[in-house]
Amino acid sequence: MVKQIEEITVEKERLKTENKALRMENREIRQRLERLEDSIEEKIARAVERNCIPLYERISGLEKENGRKEVEISRLKAQIAKDSSNSSKPPGGDGFKKIPNCRPPVRQGFSE
Repeated sequence: MVKQIEEITVEKERLKTENKALRMENREIRQRLERLEDSIEEKIARAVERNCIPLYERISGLEKENGRKEVEISRLKAQIAKDSSNSSKPPGGDGFKKIPNCRPPVRQGFSE
């Protein structure tokens, strides 16, 4: 019986030592995993930044171009809207205006 207790005690000590080693290994693996995750996140952030900067620059350029075109469109619309009534343009430069026809339409067909 004493021999069994000694064997159990020895086995307990061995398992205790093994458990301690496994805990240390587990802690090291978790630390490595954290470092890898941080490294991956940094790489992803750099890749996103590297690929997004040209897109932001392109968007900015397109917004500027769009603003210039809107100004030009407004200028041209204002130019088209000018006539003798709202500018110093002579009435002869207004062009021909369509006069609405107030007469009823004539039906064509056979008359009796």
